[in-house]
Amino acid sequence: MATLSGNLPTPLNVIATLDLRFVAVGGHCRFGARPESNVEDIAALDGKIQAVAKQHGTVRLLMTAPGVGPITAMAVTAAFDDAERFNRSSSAGAYLGLTPRRYESGEISRNGRISKSGDRFARKCLYEAANAILSRKLGGPRLREWAQAIAGRTGPRKAKVALARKLAVTLHAMWCTNTAFREAAMA
Repeated sequence: MATLSGNLPTPLNVIATLDLRFVAVGGHCRFGARPESNVEDIAALDGKIQAVAKQHGTVRLLMTAPGVGPITAMAVTAAFDDAERFNRSSSAGAYLGLTPRRYESGEISRNGRISKSGDRFARKCLYEAANAILSRKLGGPRLREWAQAIAGRTGPRKAKVALARKLAVTLHAMWCTNTAFREAAMA
């Protein structure tokens, strides 16, 4: 298995090599035939994911952010691949397709939907982390209050996308500076 540093497996390889053993049955995906074996399989996979997350320093660092668990941290680490890829952390959101498309023609200038470029799985994980922050009140209040103010103006879905973009930018900045999450005043 390839490594980022030393003998630690890269998050991308871990995600790719987990033995999920999905079996499609009647339009539903299940792990195995017996329900009790499903619980055991899920527990075993969860244990593998947790073990890799504990070994990988970058994943542990990113997990200090609210709403970010081991899968989200591994997906973002695999998507960015190298913290030096971007000149500024604000480019991280655009790389994952979390910025609006622009339509400009003559005097007309408007924002569209998100571009959806980049890693789909990482974008989905960040959206779910944003959803957890808003609905389960994870982390400090400043992120949630910032997103709730946007939700009041534009709606909850756009607020979750905006929060997912802010998380992507924050995670990249955390990775570049190698500092744990600390909540500061939001602009």
